[in-house]
Amino acid sequence: MKKLVFVLLAFLAFACSKSDEFSAVYWDPSFSFSLYSPDNEDLLSPETADNYDSDGIKLFYKIGSQEIEVYENHLEYPRRFTIIEHENEYRIEVDLNYSETPKKSITYIQWTEEDKDTIEALFEQTERSRLLREVWFNGELIWDCTFGEHKYLSL
Repeated sequence: MKKLVFVLLAFLAFACSKSDEFSAVYWDPSFSFSLYSPDNEDLLSPETADNYDSDGIKLFYKIGSQEIEVYENHLEYPRRFTIIEHENEYRIEVDLNYSETPKKSITYIQWTEEDKDTIEALFEQTERSRLLREVWFNGELIWDCTFGEHKYLSL
């Protein structure tokens, strides 16, 4: 079983502001995390023997009752994710599905043909922003941004 370590980018901290008294429009549906094996191997690192190769990873958004594969060839990252090296680890940054807001949206991340996980997200719409409030990984709440505070949760 995979062990997940979730790492949020600094810009997400601003999404949890108690105040809506700003003039800029804020919208970023991305969520960033690291992925480790039970043996503490970085599964996103190209140096790990059984790593997840970005060429094999696919995202699917649940739209209504359908799972739609994400691919937008006009984007720099057409599959709506990227793997980046950050300090001493690799992270995957995923653009989450936001089509079902204000309900929970569902993004499926298919690591291999046999390995698929579910990420659910709850967004909140304000006058000038759409804020990411909660994230679930395979049904487990792993990130919560309520009352202006971040709660980092791990599996």
